[in-house]
Amino acid sequence: MCGNCRTALARRRRRADPMAEFDRLPPAARRWLSQAVLPWSARSVRRLWRKALEESQGDERAALACLTRAEAARLTREGGAVRRPLQQGQNA
Repeated sequence: MCGNCRTALARRRRRADPMAEFDRLPPAARRWLSQAVLPWSARSVRRLWRKALEESQGDERAALACLTRAEAARLTREGGAVRRPLQQGQNA
């Protein structure tokens, strides 16, 4: 059930409302986060999203690719221990 809960990342309690932070993300960043393999915080995604948009002169596709590369790098550092759960209808 909890496909993105197994990670070596430190768990911390947040003072802010994580759902409110998620709701404040741009739609493209929210869609990416909803499909992410790792349990990213909305704050981390917002920070990375802003940096990626700045570097790509506002190109959302390039910013999304940056988020994907950041996640791939984190997965590589963790040794690929986290796997995306199978979607309904997929075979193992």
